[in-house]
Amino acid sequence: MEKIILDTETTGLGEGDEIIEICLIDLDGNILLNTLIKPTISIPESASSIHGIYDKDVENAPLWSEVYQDFINIIKNKEVNIYNKYFDIKMINQTSEKYGLRALKGWFDPYDKSNEEIEDLQFHFHCVMEEYADIFRDRHEYYNNNRWQSLSNAAAQQFIDISDLTTHRAYADCEITRRLLLDIINRLRPIEELRKSKCEKAKKYKEKVNKLKSKLLPKKGHKRKYKDYGMSDRPDGYKTFTQLNLRDLPHFKYAGTCCNSKGELGHIFKPKNTALT
Repeated sequence: MEKIILDTETTGLGEGDEIIEICLIDLDGNILLNTLIKPTISIPESASSIHGIYDKDVENAPLWSEVYQDFINIIKNKEVNIYNKYFDIKMINQTSEKYGLRALKGWFDPYDKSNEEIEDLQFHFHCVMEEYADIFRDRHEYYNNNRWQSLSNAAAQQFIDISDLTTHRAYADCEITRRLLLDIINRLRPIEELRKSKCEKAKKYKEKVNKLKSKLLPKKGHKRKYKDYGMSDRPDGYKTFTQLNLRDLPHFKYAGTCCNSKGELGHIFKPKNTALT
């Protein structure tokens, strides 16, 4: 499926805000759509100070209703890559709603159960920001997830040169996203896939070893004849369930129970040539 990149600039971040610029480029950097949009509201100074777009710049720009169908024709049957897709699609939807245009509802939001579509077309949206966060893995301990990185930070982290571009304009942010996406496709995804493959192999190996180790445990109801070693009186050479490795299995046997540092009940094993104490 052909990949394209989308970015927008807006009047703000609120529920009543609209897009005032939209850009679409392909993976080779060719511009498919790049236009200012005249909004139905004024552009606040706080927004203009970020992207540099003022009311005078959009006075003669087309309305979103005039651009909408061209936009739909470009994105249909393509993978649309966006850095923070939920924000851009939300802002496009808010703008479309003001003109009574069909929203991009149900095509991108995994929490939306409406499954609405425009005619019989298929649209595919990919969030580059989310994928990059999972690859970069800046873990947030409190929320137990990977922190989202700003687009400029992501480019800097991967040593992508963007010195020729001015951020916070639709075309420039599309181009930065394109360069980052190419880096993800050509370099970061293969590394991540290899890491996941190794993790999966390690997981399967651990499951296999734990299954074999479990065969050393006494049958249910037979543990009472074994000693409880507690946490401190473990003899030298004895190993816990976790410490036991595959090479140990022929040379160790069950010795009794023990507590780990968290006070949870575990198992302890002794070398076969050591007498049970």
